[in-house]
Amino acid sequence: MAEKQEAKQKEIREYPTGPAESEYSEPKKRSPVITLRYCNYVLKRLWEDDLQLDRKINELKKARKDIGFDVNSAAEYMCFYKAILPYSEGYGQNERNSFLGNPAGNVEYDDFESTFYFLEDNQKELISWVKSVLGNRYNTASLLRPIKNKWLSYSLAKRDKTALTRLSALLLRLLLQKLSGLGCHYRISEIPAYLRNAAVVLLNAEEGKKKRRNCVYSQRAAGSNDESQRKDAQTENH
Repeated sequence: MAEKQEAKQKEIREYPTGPAESEYSEPKKRSPVITLRYCNYVLKRLWEDDLQLDRKINELKKARKDIGFDVNSAAEYMCFYKAILPYSEGYGQNERNSFLGNPAGNVEYDDFESTFYFLEDNQKELISWVKSVLGNRYNTASLLRPIKNKWLSYSLAKRDKTALTRLSALLLRLLLQKLSGLGCHYRISEIPAYLRNAAVVLLNAEEGKKKRRNCVYSQRAAGSNDESQRKDAQTENH
């Protein structure tokens, strides 16, 4: 007992501004934080504005009565996920909540595989569409060629010619071109990590409310102080 009291006194001496967490004090409740990636918004702009793939996919979907889900949202997300994790064998179904804005929408777990085969069935039309949309603005042959970098060779090598990997490689090359145009020079192997590191940290709802409430109190206190100072100044003048 004496040893515990001595340890407690030592703790108070070392932390005079307040108690610290130790084996003798109850641990403080920490508000969880959420880290979400927002790189999907970077690639979404390429997908919809530069390549306009959402228009083509929705057009192709009309001929498929067996597809009742948002196949474009699923295809977008799958290609985004492959672009940031080229060595992944899956479609990222379990990781979609780690991205800001829920990029896959309400697509069901099993619909991702249907989307993979949808892209395969329409690969020729999608690649032709990309070539026509890009026109003379870019060297499409260069953008569509396989990525031969050793680090990415596992999934984006020449032997892998699936629509998913071809479109993912296209997004990486197109982003590389855009960054080069802005004076940011990267290697193709650095782009996935560049995208993965684009993340935002969000506080949980409870912590967010607390911070907003404190901000309001601070503003009110500042307003009260200003009013008191104004009244004091008027009294002195009289």
